[in-house]
Amino acid sequence: MKILREYVWDTVRKNKRTSLAIIIALFLMTTLMSCVCGFFYTMWTDGIRMSKWENGDWHGELFDNTSGKDLEHIKNYASVSAVMIKGNWEVARLEETGKRSYLISRGANDEYWNSMPEKDIILQGQRPRKENEIALSKQYFDNHPDIKIGDTLTLPIGKRMLEGKVRVETEGFHEDETFRQTGTKTYTIVGEMDMTTSSSVPAYTGIGYLDENSIQPEDEITVYLRFDPMRSTYKELPALAASIGYEKDEYGNYNLRYNSELLSKYAIFSNQQLSAMNQLSALAFPLMILVIAIMLVALFVLVIHNAFALSATEKLAQLGTLAGIGASPRQIKSAVISEALILTILPLPLGIVSGWLLDMKLFQIINANNDIGRTAPDIVLSFGLPAILPAILLSLLTVWLSALIPARKIAKLLPVEALKQDYRIKKKRLRKSHITSRLGITGELAANAVSARKHSYRTATISLCLSFLLLTGFLYIFSTQNAAQNIYQTGMDDIRHIQFNISDGRTPDMEVLEKIKQIPEVTRATIFNKLPCATWITDQNASEDIETYFGGFDDIAARKKYSTIERDGRYRISTTLIGLEEDSFRDYCSQLGIDPEPYFTDPSRAIFYNYTEDPDVSTRKKSVLRELLSLRTGQELTFTERAYDEDTGDFNFNLTVGALAEKLPDIGLNTSRFTLTAIMPMDHILEIGASCSDKRK
Repeated sequence: MKILREYVWDTVRKNKRTSLAIIIALFLMTTLMSCVCGFFYTMWTDGIRMSKWENGDWHGELFDNTSGKDLEHIKNYASVSAVMIKGNWEVARLEETGKRSYLISRGANDEYWNSMPEKDIILQGQRPRKENEIALSKQYFDNHPDIKIGDTLTLPIGKRMLEGKVRVETEGFHEDETFRQTGTKTYTIVGEMDMTTSSSVPAYTGIGYLDENSIQPEDEITVYLRFDPMRSTYKELPALAASIGYEKDEYGNYNLRYNSELLSKYAIFSNQQLSAMNQLSALAFPLMILVIAIMLVALFVLVIHNAFALSATEKLAQLGTLAGIGASPRQIKSAVISEALILTILPLPLGIVSGWLLDMKLFQIINANNDIGRTAPDIVLSFGLPAILPAILLSLLTVWLSALIPARKIAKLLPVEALKQDYRIKKKRLRKSHITSRLGITGELAANAVSARKHSYRTATISLCLSFLLLTGFLYIFSTQNAAQNIYQTGMDDIRHIQFNISDGRTPDMEVLEKIKQIPEVTRATIFNKLPCATWITDQNASEDIETYFGGFDDIAARKKYSTIERDGRYRISTTLIGLEEDSFRDYCSQLGIDPEPYFTDPSRAIFYNYTEDPDVSTRKKSVLRELLSLRTGQELTFTERAYDEDTGDFNFNLTVGALAEKLPDIGLNTSRFTLTAIMPMDHILEIGASCSDKRK
């Protein structure tokens, strides 16, 4: 109806004061909407950027041995969009002797350097771009202060040997190993990297450049992949592994690795992840954003709709006239809403820009304090269409709802009622309040005004309540995070203040450990080691709890979620042997109320902790324990060092159940589910380890 359109534009031009007030309210609303949308979008993109900065921009890794001959097939695989490659390890012998007598390095192709975190840990220099260039760990520069970037090293290269066999380049220290030289290579040092090598490996680490054309068919390479579409990663990577001849492990899975943290940022989860969490937890963050958006819209609707109601009330006579000459209620309602949308044209772009400027200032303040709890690069504001479009939609939704409330009321009025404009306050007797009367004439006037216009003040009251609800909601989110950390913390501070691990491939020097215990400020010290192994049992060894609550080990193995597997009617139970130093073992026995002496004299005697957490009913706050095996004192069990199929050792040994413990030693040990634990003196575990393979030793 042309007359209605002309009427709308005419009222906007004539009612400048009312229109200006509405425009200001809409500008503030769109500014906040834009700021909130930009904030959440930036936090999401920053989470993705942080994940790539820490772990790299990859989706899946072929974690098993991959040959160079498979590279062409991998690169041509339909869904693979990028291939990041690390080549063979190369060992060079250093002139120095001692714990770090080797330099181990491997090359990486351009895509790897561009996508992985190594490029961000170069402290000085640059990344390698030629095959003879290398970036070394800062450990090498710390121990060789005369070496500078740009220097060259000419070193013998070859193999680490032990008893006539080639050792893996990254294996731990062994006093009897030798070096077999196969050639000489000159390295040009181009960078220093913020990385370290474990004390158990007698080498410094470096990364060079890999020319893909130099990869030989027999070379073993490490391959990281990106897929397009990314959502197909959990489906395509196993299919690719099968196509190049990977073999499944004892659990029926290929040896693959996924960048789960990055994939989860895009709401991409594996079937195992989805089964481990309920749908509500998976949707927790989107639901939180949705609730905040609804509350923001509701708050501004309650505030802004009063301005539209006032504007519409001022034009009741005109709207009544239009209704009297034939305008339908729908057209009346459309006229009021159209006026609101017209008034949004100017404040909407201004509010979007203002929200962007507010976000810029906010993240400038955050980045200025970036050294507090964050070591990553500064947060980069992301304010593209994913932030602008939701801000526009939420703003338009708020305006539409705000105008719809008075529009519906006015559209229901008869023309005669609208023309009367009888919106005066009805006279009624006001009751005198004994409380406000004590405040004098000012208190009585205020109380009478509130009582007379209680319907008008209802909106203000609801708006204030929603404002406080939003504020307390944000505070509640932070409070619950802090509470969760306190409730679900592991209690390590109660167990220890300092922990250090010795892993240099040698038998621990007990004299040094004894000196540490004698430091005056040390009130308590627990020294222990661990040895993973396994035992094979039958259904007859299952406890009543396993049969009652899980249907036996057969059902547990069928879940394919735990270490338990079934072969020929027998079940492999993962086991952890804990060796406590003499004083620590005596303290543990004292807590249990048992005599420790028999365990020192009999190297096959151990204390067994025969409980496992029930995954079906346990929560983060409360752990429900079930008995694992049907054990009795004096029973003998056979164990093997081959805890997994890929282990090479086959040493078997027997242990006798000396006692059944109700608790583990206070060492902060978290064992996996359906794992048996045995505790014994450390010396006895060292004796067992001496008969195991080098890796297990």
